[in-house]
Amino acid sequence: MIDEHRIHWAEPLNRLATLLYRRGRLDKSRALCQLVLAVKPWHFGALRGMVLVCVGMGDKDGARLWADRRLPPMQPIGNNSRRREWVNRLAMEASRELGRAEEMVLESFGERDDHPMRYGGGGAARGEADRFDRGRSGGIDSGEEGAWQ
Repeated sequence: MIDEHRIHWAEPLNRLATLLYRRGRLDKSRALCQLVLAVKPWHFGALRGMVLVCVGMGDKDGARLWADRRLPPMQPIGNNSRRREWVNRLAMEASRELGRAEEMVLESFGERDDHPMRYGGGGAARGEADRFDRGRSGGIDSGEEGAWQ
């Protein structure tokens, strides 16, 4: 599968990184986790893998750095502000990446993708994102408990 999909399908790469970690091949595991995170910076398994690899290599500072990038656990009481901040930060990063990708499409093809079902086209997907940003869709900013579990 990895040969067929390369790095664009993160799951097989993350599975292989996990296997390499379990076999003690920490350098190779770390390299694969970094590839996964280059494609999906929010990938839970790869973020956890980076923490484990750093701990295994005795890199306490690296382990702390990667642990801080993980989704904070859901707290049974309170407003889970750290979790909300994490989701908002990653959503903003994804939005920036989407903007960069759209600029590449514009440079390559001379026009934006205006298909109504694709991001960036101003259609249905964009409308859903706008409603989410304003907190009207039951998202994390709407105060609805358990929205992001």
